[in-house]
Amino acid sequence: MRLNRITTNSAVKLIGTSLTFSNNSVHHSGSKGFEFDYSGFEAISNNTIDNNALHAMELPATAINTIGTGNTFTCASGYGIDVNSGDISTPITWKKQTVSYYINVGININANLTIEEETILKFGSSGTIDVGYSNNAVLTAVGSTINPIIFTSSATTPAAGVWEGINLWDNSDNTIFDYCEFQYAGKGSSATRAAIKSFGSTFTVSNSKFKFCGGWGVYNDANTVFTNTSNTFEACNLGTVGFD
Repeated sequence: MRLNRITTNSAVKLIGTSLTFSNNSVHHSGSKGFEFDYSGFEAISNNTIDNNALHAMELPATAINTIGTGNTFTCASGYGIDVNSGDISTPITWKKQTVSYYINVGININANLTIEEETILKFGSSGTIDVGYSNNAVLTAVGSTINPIIFTSSATTPAAGVWEGINLWDNSDNTIFDYCEFQYAGKGSSATRAAIKSFGSTFTVSNSKFKFCGGWGVYNDANTVFTNTSNTFEACNLGTVGFD
């Protein structure tokens, strides 16, 4: 099936239901290719979604894992997959896509979230990730030397400290970042602002890069156990690793 030249609205909009969508194409909508509220895909695979005015799709954080394989997304600069809400309460995986994920909301991770290598997440000024605030949760972000996972700003011309960062709470033990890059995080004026901020977590960061942080690369409170292995820090305004 081909959906083509829908002039003002998203090509497909779902409200409170789910969809199986395979071997189709969506082109030239006046808004997004797909727009979901709290819905998701039963399956989506082997589709081409391109040349839409805005994002290829908009859907909640809990439904990102329903995006399957073999899809080709092509978007103008500044668009990709828009994550529109953010409570994760069951274990899921966010897969690498041909476009970036765009996050301008708070993502609350209260279960296990795995992010695949080569995934790019771009954050707006209100974008943040909180891990283990109210329930046990683990964030596993393992990239590779040639395919790191990138956490960065969605701004056209970003500067240090334009998005919040990642908060690890005391229910987030065993969270791991390996071969990741953190860019332009650490928004605000607090002395504890950082790309990664820990409140009593036991976590590991290895083989990763911190660049242009508005505060620290990593900030840990007194109850944190932080394993820091083979990481590099560049132009972080308050320093590399801060402690209470």
